[in-house]
Amino acid sequence: MAMKKLVTILEVEERTAKKSGNKYRVAQCIVKGENVRVGELMVFKPEIAVKAGDFEAEFDVTVNFERQVSAELIALNPVKASARPGASA
Repeated sequence: MAMKKLVTILEVEERTAKKSGNKYRVAQCIVKGENVRVGELMVFKPEIAVKAGDFEAEFDVTVNFERQVSAELIALNPVKASARPGASA
């Protein structure tokens, strides 16, 4: 079962792994919830479109190459901006 979190992606940069030479992306983002956090979201799957904006991020539990259990991004679903109270249309 996937875990979902609301995130705001501020900026995305492409990086290259030193050992493998594989390209991946790092998104600077704000994770929303009970406690708001700022951090980096590693995106290894090229089929996931990553750009600035508000998203519902879906994660699954995986075991990485160092045999550590971690969360892996499996989907980013755009979230429509809600109207602010008092804003005129």
